[in-house]
Amino acid sequence: MMENSNAGAIVVFIVAALPCLIGAYLIGVKRYMFLIAGWDPDKYHTHNAIAQIFGWGLFVGGLMMSAAALLDYLGLFGEEQSAILILAGAATVIATGFYCNVKFRIKPQ
Repeated sequence: MMENSNAGAIVVFIVAALPCLIGAYLIGVKRYMFLIAGWDPDKYHTHNAIAQIFGWGLFVGGLMMSAAALLDYLGLFGEEQSAILILAGAATVIATGFYCNVKFRIKPQ
């Protein structure tokens, strides 16, 4: 039977890390910009740069969350350390989105 820590690690991977990694591929490689919440192409310039930067942010965040889940699953990290790494991954995604919004948003005249 599976321990609670192992079940938690699997849930974190399925619910947090895997969607980030899939989103990184779809946005960063395939350029499916409509997956970004609130995306309006008329409000931003340099769409390819946004896709590349935000895709990398999602990828790094997904890797951090995957690492947290794997290390927790293997018993090398405690729950607190895994939570810090998961939060750092989420903060990376949020910071990347904020950076893209500030840098590439078309300023009103």
